[in-house]
Amino acid sequence: MFRFCFYFTLVGSFVFPALAEQASSDELFSLSFEQLLDVQVDIASKSAESQSLAPSSVTLFTRQQIAQLGVHNAYQLMNYVPGMQLTRGDWVGAVPKEHARGVHLDSGNILVMINGERLNEVSFGKASVYTPYIPAQLIERVEFIRGPGSALYGSNAFLGVMNIILSDDNNALSVGIGENARQQLTGQWHQATSLGRISANIAVEKTNGQDYDVADNVRDPLYSVFANTQFSTERLTINARYQRTELNEFLNLGGYSPDNRHRSDNYAASVAYQWLQGDHDLSSQLSYTEHHIEAQGLVEGLNLPENMPYFVGPNWQSSELKFVSDYQHQLHANSTLFAGVELRRDEQTQAGVVTSYFNDQSGFIELNSEYYENPSRVQSRYREFSDLEHRFDAQAGYVQVKQQLPDFGLTAFFGARYDHVNGIDARWSPRASLIYELPSGDIRHVLKAQYGESFRTPVTNELYSNDDITSGNADLSSEVIKTTELVWLAQGTQWKSEVVLFDNALEDFIDLVMVNEQQQAFTFANVFSTTMQGIEMSAQSQLGQYSDVQINYTQLFDDPISPSFKRFASVAVNMQLETLTLSANALWRDSVEVFGANDKRFYQGAYVLLGAALHWQMDEHTRLSLKVENLTDKDYDTFDARVFDGRVPGYGRQSSLTYTYQF
Repeated sequence: MFRFCFYFTLVGSFVFPALAEQASSDELFSLSFEQLLDVQVDIASKSAESQSLAPSSVTLFTRQQIAQLGVHNAYQLMNYVPGMQLTRGDWVGAVPKEHARGVHLDSGNILVMINGERLNEVSFGKASVYTPYIPAQLIERVEFIRGPGSALYGSNAFLGVMNIILSDDNNALSVGIGENARQQLTGQWHQATSLGRISANIAVEKTNGQDYDVADNVRDPLYSVFANTQFSTERLTINARYQRTELNEFLNLGGYSPDNRHRSDNYAASVAYQWLQGDHDLSSQLSYTEHHIEAQGLVEGLNLPENMPYFVGPNWQSSELKFVSDYQHQLHANSTLFAGVELRRDEQTQAGVVTSYFNDQSGFIELNSEYYENPSRVQSRYREFSDLEHRFDAQAGYVQVKQQLPDFGLTAFFGARYDHVNGIDARWSPRASLIYELPSGDIRHVLKAQYGESFRTPVTNELYSNDDITSGNADLSSEVIKTTELVWLAQGTQWKSEVVLFDNALEDFIDLVMVNEQQQAFTFANVFSTTMQGIEMSAQSQLGQYSDVQINYTQLFDDPISPSFKRFASVAVNMQLETLTLSANALWRDSVEVFGANDKRFYQGAYVLLGAALHWQMDEHTRLSLKVENLTDKDYDTFDARVFDGRVPGYGRQSSLTYTYQF
């Protein structure tokens, strides 16, 4: 708390005397409130549409809004998306875990992309296992689909899609410090040349983490390196990306220990070319992504010597090679055709193990003191995991038609995508959206009726895993969801609101099933089919010439699948005072209660998390920023069935003071 007060005192001593002075406006906060209301999105139809006329329920965050919310990790933006929340849970490390429209599972039900390239991969399916931290300061905008997206994006675009678009037009250098020895360095650069345009981003961040009163008083440190570079001409774009994240200590595989380890490395490269522009628009992209994880977690509940604990975890690698081509044609003035094909090869190329017990002669893990090793053995191959080294070839094609009837105020989207995953499944994913804009008055009203189907194919971990924690199930089938939405949008000159009623029919959902409570051993199964209904409401309004507010509220009519929040809300207020931007936000989450076996009870009462951000534009080139999440350092828990008492401590306070120089 002392450091937090110190930051505010330091900033205040410089900032408030300067309020009377006028400095050049920073581009970061140059968008007016009216412009923010009308920003267009691409994610819902693969073409620019206003949010009100997009064929899905969408949420958009600009660079300006991301800075005002004060988040450090891009995943935290989910807390400000109607229908979604973000906590952390145990999955080979305490990684971000999404809650989406009443579903709180580990199977990767939200497709996450960076610049349109998938992060969800074939071994775990969940983007945040391999890429748990994406630095918010490098982001230009983030677009969300709330609801099904498989009609355009295929598997994993199940309960939502998140596309993170990196900045490519900024020249800036930032250095920052924060609580728990946080250190960060960010560089952004772009340059136009005679050959084309070059841009590069890099962010390095490190923190010792907070001390938690569980087990051995473990911490949750973070080390992150994120680098991206791009070369582009009018038609050609070449991109390369690298990311390393380390999440050591804290929680891994159900056990807390200072010796837990989690390190992930990700490599990506892509080439895109615009073949045609004009009445016929044709583009293609070839991309390759590689993911590697090396992790170990403490397995508890075993009768082993205290000084010879059992650690185990994956030393896995997976890759994706993808070709996609998109076509767009203006059939006539009010009709547009969209079509595309996708060829994808997903493969788990390595299935090794990290373990503190290993018998060289047998080649297996044996829990005998003579085979104990410290540090743990890192094996690139492990016979018990050989079935995981599997390849999936997939082919897909989609078509979509946009038809406008301006005389009647109607816009309609109809389309479908067909996905065939060799040896696993084949699925049609239809979608339809009928949009009616009422005759104009002082207030603009838009009504939408939307239907879509999405699916998620099981991944290698669910199908073929064979370790001390989870056993695979080769008979799993794809999860399917059928969603109907009724949407009402209203917009005035300085405000807008949205109400979404949704009905989800969920079929063949995959979840963990406990097979040995004492050893916390699980398998996977298509355990249920059910329905989920709810309402999402959001509103934005300008409060005065220099301030605005945004409010979101979500209410589920049914109990969540896997214990989660039935109601939650967020509010964010921003104020511009010449060279100073002040922002405050709050998250409210309903109580969660779970009764388990042997009279075990988990209960977390309703709570509020506060956050704040302060940005001072010191002059034309320099800016000082203070960001704080969980301002009061509130203690709270989220539920995870893999942990013996179900409790996973939530994120503690995260704060940073950053100096930025723009050149």
